[in-house]
Amino acid sequence: MIKDEVTELICNIRHGIMTASMNYELWWTYRSSDNRERFTRAMNEYGPVFQTAINAHFLSTVVCLYRLFETRQDTANITRLGAILLEQELISEQVRDDFVAFVDAEVKPIWQKVAILRSNAFAHDSLKLSNEDAFKVAEITPDQIGELVFVTKVAFEKLTYAVDGSSNAYPEASHAGERLLSDLQEIFDQRYTARGT
Repeated sequence: MIKDEVTELICNIRHGIMTASMNYELWWTYRSSDNRERFTRAMNEYGPVFQTAINAHFLSTVVCLYRLFETRQDTANITRLGAILLEQELISEQVRDDFVAFVDAEVKPIWQKVAILRSNAFAHDSLKLSNEDAFKVAEITPDQIGELVFVTKVAFEKLTYAVDGSSNAYPEASHAGERLLSDLQEIFDQRYTARGT
């Protein structure tokens, strides 16, 4: 693999992390009980849209997180990136060993739960488990999914920083999601005020 291909692989992984992160933030924003209370009219008026968005953002988060650490050698994943960077002598064995130890301790325990959830609830329609049962079997919580988003960024940063001293910035989606809800709420408040209801 030549350097341009390594750069492309890094860009693909960075995009996958950004996608997982923004989808998680939007999922969390739309399902938050605080936001549901604050933006009741807007969310009720567009109930099917928000319910579909909540499901879509969660599905996208799970699929992206799964992909980033899948074990296949023919896909763009962070583990493969570490091996390629070592092969290309772009990182030292010590950096690779620290990266592997971090992934084993911080990433894999949660990622394995995401893999169970993805396989049983989303990628395959299990005849043995309902979606609710798949969550129970995976023993995963929303906070753990957020933790996986965070440690994925840290793991990736360990590699990219060692290669070229760069760090990665990720846009925040939660503020945009809250602004959307706030704008919609304001429109509905004005509409209901004008009607006198």
